[in-house]
Amino acid sequence: MEEIQIHIQRLARGIVEIRVKGRIDSSGSGRLNAALEEEIRAGSYRIRLNLAEVNFLSSAGIRVLLTFYKQLRELGGGLDLQMPSENVRKVLDLAGLSQLLLTITADGEPQSEIPPATLVPKPEVQENLVTEILNPGAGYRCMLWGQPGKLAFSEFAAADVRDLSFPAHTLGLGLGAMGGDFNDCRERFGEFLAVGGAAVYLPTDKGGKPDYSVLTGQLIPEVKALYALHCEGSPSHQVRFEAERTEDWPLSALLLKLAEMTPAPSKAVIILAESKGLVGAALRSSPLSAPSLFSFPEVRETLSFTTEPAFANCLTLMVGIISRETKAPLATFLRPLKPGSEWLAHMHAAAFPYRPLKKEGLQLEETVQQLVTNAPILGLLHLMYDDRELVGLGESHLLQGSCWIGDLLEVQADGGNEL
Repeated sequence: MEEIQIHIQRLARGIVEIRVKGRIDSSGSGRLNAALEEEIRAGSYRIRLNLAEVNFLSSAGIRVLLTFYKQLRELGGGLDLQMPSENVRKVLDLAGLSQLLLTITADGEPQSEIPPATLVPKPEVQENLVTEILNPGAGYRCMLWGQPGKLAFSEFAAADVRDLSFPAHTLGLGLGAMGGDFNDCRERFGEFLAVGGAAVYLPTDKGGKPDYSVLTGQLIPEVKALYALHCEGSPSHQVRFEAERTEDWPLSALLLKLAEMTPAPSKAVIILAESKGLVGAALRSSPLSAPSLFSFPEVRETLSFTTEPAFANCLTLMVGIISRETKAPLATFLRPLKPGSEWLAHMHAAAFPYRPLKKEGLQLEETVQQLVTNAPILGLLHLMYDDRELVGLGESHLLQGSCWIGDLLEVQADGGNEL
């Protein structure tokens, strides 16, 4: 049985050439699919596919070509089919796809959409941050609702619940539930995050399968919150970050880089990125159903910690606040970013199956709403730095993605007192 052979060359201007030899049948199409997927994960969005030595193309192979042709165009790149063999050209002609997949010149030869390039070494990337100023002076007005300190002793009651709405130009995180009145939600309160017209939360009943609400017509996502950071406004900066395949970004290092962009002491941060692994915790029981969430040994049943980095190679949506502010009440919602750091943070993350993201022109609201609507939510975590001796996991690590950041222009506590 003839095995498909795949050879990869990295060219100038970010172009990758993949030369294929053999049969692109049900077996070969699987290997080609994996090779293309790996290159896209590595950030290669401009791909030449040399088919000169392909002697057979099945419907399974056509499906792969169409899938990645469409995907790369949506990402602002392209899949350029080069030098199709006679057999490949015949199959594409019969399938009515030559005009779509091949750009033909006047003399009948395929013409590349990607400019010629010469073979060059792949550049070494150690710290790739591309920053775009979206709206100078933009930022968020933040309202602090509730008292997170009540969580430790399960002291919440019906009077603590706040009905919060999350239209497109808001973000938030905290402890809450989606449902009717307080009694309807009392056994399901868990972590939530909201951004871009979508809200995700982790119910603490019936196995804790994540639930969500997305802005649809006049329907605005709503959360009944026991405590929350609720921000309204827009980001001032968008930052794209990448890493080599053998490298990654510790979450604290990325957040500190973002913190340096403006002198403000407090900022709202949104991150949409591929994860190398997340470290955190999530409630297993509602704080209204257990007398004490953190007492031993009950904590084993009421709280779930990651025993190893979770959701590796998944797409993660993070929402949070970082600050140097040490005064209450803002500081009571935050914890040290890492041991010894002057920065405090509160970050929640939802995990989804991996999908590639545009490198340029990525729209926050559109992307988040499509992601939450179309992809299964794998989990939700309150992120933390695990510095336990011997068994501590450290922190979450990211590979590549985009961030949005905006200063907290104003912070008010529950009751309207400005900080």
